[in-house]
Amino acid sequence: MIVVTGACRTGTSLMMQTLLKLGLTTPAQPFSPGNHPEGNPHGYYELSKQQLKDINDSDYYNKTVKLDGITLNLLLPELIEHLIVCKRDKQTAITSAKKWMEYQNKNLIATAEEIYDLQYQFINNFTNDFKIPYLTIYYENMIEYPVETIIKIAKYLDLEPTTQQLDDAFSNVLIKDTIL
Repeated sequence: MIVVTGACRTGTSLMMQTLLKLGLTTPAQPFSPGNHPEGNPHGYYELSKQQLKDINDSDYYNKTVKLDGITLNLLLPELIEHLIVCKRDKQTAITSAKKWMEYQNKNLIATAEEIYDLQYQFINNFTNDFKIPYLTIYYENMIEYPVETIIKIAKYLDLEPTTQQLDDAFSNVLIKDTIL
């Protein structure tokens, strides 16, 4: 299983879109209930609650899934073939998350900064406890250096994408049409 993880507004959806353009598959739908296209017009690719419940089933082997830092801990570590950790400048991610929460009229008991810190604490604990190697990709690098970053990702995953798949992945990254 290829797992994409990170905190809210750090590029996990963009990473999922990129991996799909490179020819990988996911059991997730672009939009699930509660996801608004305005935040990620090309899709979030988050698993449903039922899919999360069944995450360790064989249906998910050889698939690409997106799990935040907390739900990453639902996964049996031995199922992970590759792990990609998405990061973004902390203040930029927090500002974007705050705007997104306001847009959705969400009142959470934790602040955006607390959620961000907690997500990475869970990710760090998981990768350290189970000695799982991973590739860190920064959102800023995806936007500023899409060609180099996508090629790095393909190499990490041992992919040999076609020219068309690479072009599609590059084009998707260059489209910046979210509200945040």
